[in-house]
Amino acid sequence: MGFGVILLIWSLYDMTLWTPDVDARWLLINTTVQGFALGFVFIPLTLISFATLPPALRTDGTAMLSLVRNLGSAACIAATASMQVHGTQKVHAGLVEHVTPLNRLFALPGVRDFWDPATPHGAAALNAEVTRQASIIAYSNNFHLLMLLAIVMLVLLPLMRRPRVAGAAAPVPAD
Repeated sequence: MGFGVILLIWSLYDMTLWTPDVDARWLLINTTVQGFALGFVFIPLTLISFATLPPALRTDGTAMLSLVRNLGSAACIAATASMQVHGTQKVHAGLVEHVTPLNRLFALPGVRDFWDPATPHGAAALNAEVTRQASIIAYSNNFHLLMLLAIVMLVLLPLMRRPRVAGAAAPVPAD
């Protein structure tokens, strides 16, 4: 599991550096490594979760594990999407503070041709670029947070122990 978590940490770190211009081959390599990493994490985790479960309860355990995994995944996806929207808005607000007609960068040649805040078309193009940059930063922040959570998982991994076998499990009465 530790090997899988380390691969996951590397993959998430790499994703913190991505922009919309990421090379398709590198995207494929990274997501493939991430898939291998999750295989190294979830297979032992599933084995550990069934290690002390009596055989008669394994079908119920499978259903419960699937339910918990699906609910956890849905909650994490919703939280990440919410953090992405909130992060984009927050970073956008911070970037817009520096977009004023008094900013000397607007005096550079060619800048006003595309991003003139005095015209409706230029203001819309400027807002689109600020939103694009804010979204890139928010994605990077989200991947950074996921990487930190994976590091916490790596630190907590030694707390997992092999279950002790105390002999044959007593049969569970059927309903």
